[in-house]
Parts: sequence; structure tokens; C-alpha cells
Amino acid sequence: MQIFIFSISVGILIALYKILPNKKFFPYFCILFCFVFCGAAYFNNKNAEQEKISQEKFADLQLQQKIFGDWYANYQKDIDSLDRIWQLYFDFVENAKSAETFDKKLFQQISDIEIEAIDEQIKIHNLKVPEELDVEIKKVLAELIRKTQIYSDAQVKIISSVKNISNPKSVKNIADLNKKIKDITIRESPAGLFTANEISDIREKFIILEGEEQ
Repeated sequence: MQIFIFSISVGILIALYKILPNKKFFPYFCILFCFVFCGAAYFNNKNAEQEKISQEKFADLQLQQKIFGDWYANYQKDIDSLDRIWQLYFDFVENAKSAETFDKKLFQQISDIEIEAIDEQIKIHNLKVPEELDVEIKKVLAELIRKTQIYSDAQVKIISSVKNISNPKSVKNIADLNKKIKDITIRESPAGLFTANEISDIREKFIILEGEEQ
């Protein structure tokens, strides 16, 4: 682009030199040409640099959106696992209610559920906020992870507490056991894991970042 501007300017100077009746004014036109060319080159470089920065920021924003999308897809799998573990637990509760005696099969059922819950708890406590994300988005994700960890801890606490009182060798009365299971479930149940506010906040922050790039 600069070469094109320079070529046009030189052509104009040559034409002026030929048509000017008094050549003593030609040096002034040369000086003016230098100012015009230097100014045009400066603004052209500045615009090119700004365009490059804008493209880099846009590419970075797209990368952040992909990183968050991948992270959230994996996070959603953990949430599905928590829901599935609850379903397994309440299936056990119903089985215990309908049982005449608490046998080894029921104990094995709650023991297997505890193992799954602990495995999921470990996965959730290993969740990390992607470092590539914007600092404000990272803050929201950190809070989301904290809430999920608290929820998972409460789930494990309920299941482990029920398992600990469910050893067939120590269970004398199935009705008493079911009452204790009900009490533990009610007393230790966590508040619902609501993440809609955090996800909405993250989306708004991405919209703000997109606006800054335009």
C-alpha cells in the first residue's frame, strides 16, 4: 500500500514539474509531498497494527469460548453423574423400605453407591479453572466449582452415614433402620445445586468481551 501511495505521489510530482511555469516553487511541492507521504504511511501503519491487534483479540476470544465450551461439556457430565448417584441412592432407600430384613445384598448395594459417590467427589475436587480464560470469567467458574464441591461432599456424607449404620450384623430391626435412614437423608440433604446464575453471568461476560472487540 505504501509503495502504491509513493508511486502515485512521485507521478504527481513529475507531472507538476512539467506543467509548472515557474520551477522555483517545485521544492515546496516536494516538501509538501514528504509531509503527505509520511502522514499517509504513519496512519496506514497504525491502522494495520490496530487491525492486527483486533484480529489477535478476536482469535483469543474464540479460543476462550472453545475452552469454556469443552470445560462445561465435561462439567455437565459430572453433574449428570451426581444426579445418577442420587437416583441409585433413592432406589436403595426404596428397596430398604420394602425389605423384610436387611441382608448382604442391600448392604452391597449401598456400599457400591458409596464407592461411586467418592470417585465422583474426587473428580469434582480435581476440577480446575482453565488459565486461558478472562480473569472475570475465571472468578465465576471458581465459585461454580466451589458450590459443586460442597454439594458433592454433602452427597458423600449422606451415603457414607447410611452405609455405616447398615451393616447386616448390627441391624436388628429394619423399621428402626429405615427411620434412621430417613432422618439422615432429611438432616444432611444439601440445598439444590443451582448453577443458572453463574452460567448466565459467564455468557454475559463473553458478550461484553465480544462488544469490546467490535
